[in-house]
Amino acid sequence: MLPSDKEYQAHTVFSELDRYINFYRTLSEEVFRYVTLGIEARGNMDSYILSSIQGTLTSIHMILRRGMINDSYALLRKIYDLSIITIYANLYVEEQMSVKNVLSRPSYIVQQIQDWLHGKKTFPKKLNKPKYILKHPRVAPITRILLSGESNERYE
Repeated sequence: MLPSDKEYQAHTVFSELDRYINFYRTLSEEVFRYVTLGIEARGNMDSYILSSIQGTLTSIHMILRRGMINDSYALLRKIYDLSIITIYANLYVEEQMSVKNVLSRPSYIVQQIQDWLHGKKTFPKKLNKPKYILKHPRVAPITRILLSGESNERYE
């Protein structure tokens, strides 16, 4: 089957991608107005990440239309990585904003995440995100699913 074939262009994956794109766009817009404690940003930290997922899904849609299936796998990996980063960042901010931690430092800003969001620093490549989130009881069930079969060499 060629990308120019009607059967290819009418495949259900395209309507599903449209649905996911719309979902992430709407979700990003809805959470934007809620403040992320510990972060100085215009809107919610998750809104930026959800918007990035929406844009990546749009790119997947476009390249699949052209028949570049292998390239879509690389973009799927980006969404997977964004999921891990999102879980890590939210847990880290939550932990840093706990009463115990807030009272022991001079600022209410979680500097590591703040600098990353504002482009002052890159997100650390060699960070033990999977181990950090696997041990956290709030997200252990979903993290086990996300990391099932993952060697974690990419993050270690």
